[in-house]
Amino acid sequence: MFQFVLGRRNPIGDGNCGFRALCLSLGKSEDEWPWMRNELLKELNEFDSEYHKLFGKNVFKFMRERLQHDKGGAPVDKWMSMPTT
Repeated sequence: MFQFVLGRRNPIGDGNCGFRALCLSLGKSEDEWPWMRNELLKELNEFDSEYHKLFGKNVFKFMRERLQHDKGGAPVDKWMSMPTT
């Protein structure tokens, strides 16, 4: 598996690290984590009926609430949580 690893990065661990890591994997700066949260939130809102079918209304609400954070360190309830955010 290591033959496929192109490099590694260690994003800042401030509660936004999952979103920072996602930015890095897309070739962006880890400081663009608010943009990433916003893009994911736009996706949820645009395809809300599909996400309701996939995850149910309660999980959809949970996903939206987790993504709504754009300044400073993130509290635990705003951390990326797989597979929902």
